[in-house]
Parts: sequence; structure tokens; C-alpha cells
Amino acid sequence: MPASRGGDRLITPGGEGTPGVSQLCFAEFAIAGHAGTIATQHRAGDYLDLRHRLPATYAHVLALRLDLWVAAKIARLSRALSRERIAIVDAAAAGAVAEAPGRILAIAEAAIIEADPEAHRDRIRADAENVGVWSRRPRTGDRVETVDAASATRTVAARISEAGTERLLETLEHLAHAIAATDEARDLTTDQLRALALEQLADPATAATLLGQIPDTREPDEPDRPAAPPPAPPGKRPPRRSATIVVHGHAEVLAGRRDAPGRVAGLGPGAAQALLRHLRHCADDGVISRTAAIIAGNMIPDRGAISGWRALEQLRRTEQ
Repeated sequence: MPASRGGDRLITPGGEGTPGVSQLCFAEFAIAGHAGTIATQHRAGDYLDLRHRLPATYAHVLALRLDLWVAAKIARLSRALSRERIAIVDAAAAGAVAEAPGRILAIAEAAIIEADPEAHRDRIRADAENVGVWSRRPRTGDRVETVDAASATRTVAARISEAGTERLLETLEHLAHAIAATDEARDLTTDQLRALALEQLADPATAATLLGQIPDTREPDEPDRPAAPPPAPPGKRPPRRSATIVVHGHAEVLAGRRDAPGRVAGLGPGAAQALLRHLRHCADDGVISRTAAIIAGNMIPDRGAISGWRALEQLRRTEQ
């Protein structure tokens, strides 16, 4: 029977270089495995990639030196790579089998970026455009639900840049501490204080007054506004926050024998633009210091991935 009439056909659930598989067989495997057909097909793609595209990693799985779920996830993450480029991921994952699972996945992630930096730049551009803030209105019945009721609250979700998220969370922490110093908030929990801090951002003048950034201009007939701490001296800028960027790399990269991605502590493998944004928020007037510029400009050339520990040698020479 032809495939157009419901007959069987060959499909390729794995990446480049994996063999085709009968499409209708997945329904039987799904029944036997008590799983969905699509999930079973995706799992088969992971195992085919592992067997045919990651031979060194697969050998460690057979020798019980690497958990199957870790190897399958590496295969899934690297599926878009060509058969030639995935060899970088296979070598990196196979060389890290003695590490913890999370560390192995982090090394594999960096190797995927190294193998195809142009694709990673495309991912960054697409993700940077997928931002926004949303608020879900209560649906009928939400106000009287016995579990997770929304009788007096609304849910707000935001998707913003990584650097912007760090700044927002830090500002909320500072503002929550300022609110906690008032008498009205003495018995509130940390989550409640953060929620109040987020609400307070809707009134920037009050938020800035709480943080001591501007003088308190309240009128005597405004008792509902919280008391402000002593304002900062006129003309004096608030202290800037310092930034320490720690980048981890392989010993061969330090020796100059290899140019591969490194890992930024707390951020993982990232792009030059993201690191620059993190540094710029901690620099006076948006100007990055010479040290930070050397790290960002030379350790991360325009490749989209953290690369080039040779910048450390240049940094040492310029600081002398």
C-alpha cells in the first residue's frame, strides 16, 4: 500500500548519517513501552544518533562508564550538527566521562557551540527577539478555586535578556530590604517582600525614594507612602556594583594548542554580546574598563562563543 494511503515508509528520526526506520513500527514500540508514538520516535532518534554519530561516547555507554540518559541528551542536543562537525562533540563528551553528569552536559554544550558558531549566533538572535511581558487574566472559576485560587492576585510573566534579569532580581532584592525596614512590613515573608518590591516599581519615584536615590518629596497629607531612608548627598552618584567574570577553559586552550569555547561561571557557554551586557551594567557611564574590554574583545571574537584564552597573555602584557 502506498504511503499516501496509509502504507509504511522510511523516516529518519535521527540526524545526518543515521539510517531510515519504518514509520509504522513506532506505534508497536510505543504500546510496549507505555509511551506516546512521538515520544518513542524521538527516543529512537537519540539512540540512532548515539550509535551512528557519537561512536566514542557510545563505547563508554556500552562499557557502563556513562549513563545512557546523559549520552542520549548529548545526542539530542547535537542533532542539528553535520556528521563532520559532531566529531568535536563526540571527542569532548568521551573525554569527560569521569565527570559528574551536569559537568559532562556543560562540556558537550560548549563543544556544540564550538562546532557550529554561526548556528549559535542565529539562536542568540532569534532568542533575543522572543521577549515580552504577559499578564493572564483570571478565568471563570479561578476566584473560588480551592487549590491555587486567584481571588486577589494576578500572574505576571516576563521573558527578558539575561543581563536584564540579573539587574531586575538585584533591584528587587535591594528594594525588598528597604521595604522590610518599615514597620508595616515587619512580619512579611521574603516572597511577600519581593512581590511588594515588584509592585513598587510601578511607582518609580517611591521606589527610588526607598532606595535613597532621590530626596523624599512627600507631602504631609500622604501618610500611606512608606517612610524613606536618608537620601544620598546631592550630586553624589550611588556606588556602582562590581563585576567579576570567571571563565573556565581546557589546559590545551591555555597552552595555545586549541581554540575552544570556555565556560563563564554562573552563565555557562555564552556569546560576546551577552557578556558585554553583563559587564556594561557594572561600568560607570556604560564604559567598560580596559581589562573587561580585553577579555570580551579577545577571548570572545565575533564567533558567538567564548573563545581564545590567548587574551590572558595579552591581558598580562597590557597590565604590566
